[in-house]
Amino acid sequence: MTKTFSLSDEYAKLFSKEELLAFCDIAPQSGAAQPLTGLCKFAKPRPGASSLNYLSVLFVFDTPDQPAWRRAKAALSNLEGPHLKSCLKDLDSVVAAPNFNLGNAVYVKQIDCLFRAGFTPSREYVLEELHPALSSTIGLPLGELQWWDDAPAAAPAAPAAGGASLFAELRHMIVGPWRGE
Repeated sequence: MTKTFSLSDEYAKLFSKEELLAFCDIAPQSGAAQPLTGLCKFAKPRPGASSLNYLSVLFVFDTPDQPAWRRAKAALSNLEGPHLKSCLKDLDSVVAAPNFNLGNAVYVKQIDCLFRAGFTPSREYVLEELHPALSSTIGLPLGELQWWDDAPAAAPAAPAAGGASLFAELRHMIVGPWRGE
């Protein structure tokens, strides 16, 4: 008997085992003819969910056309090279999750940053080291971190049916579950 594998189901299971720490926009690049925009999410494993010491970083880019999709893919391909590890002395390795892309409208990539034994990444570490190292590695400005524990109690309104872009719907899907939607 053949078992059907759904990548979206696997991501849903993974998200349920993680706690959202923070998220930020991927800011439009000043002077760029066709700037990339997107969202970056930082999460950690829920207590008891994993024996690994890691932070998960999810990137979602709005890619309305093939050139934007290629630019997003090229920027994020740098995450698996030596640059990020050279910026972060406590980073042991970077593991990329399988690509989960929904056609050309959105480019999605997740990495897990595995840290050396005995090191626990703090809020300050994410703010002062990981966030700038990621921005440097992908060559795109990351916006100000929005910390989950600082988030307002009211959840943002869900995108209107039929009127929202796929990117807006994905942003709502990624941030919404941690806001109790």
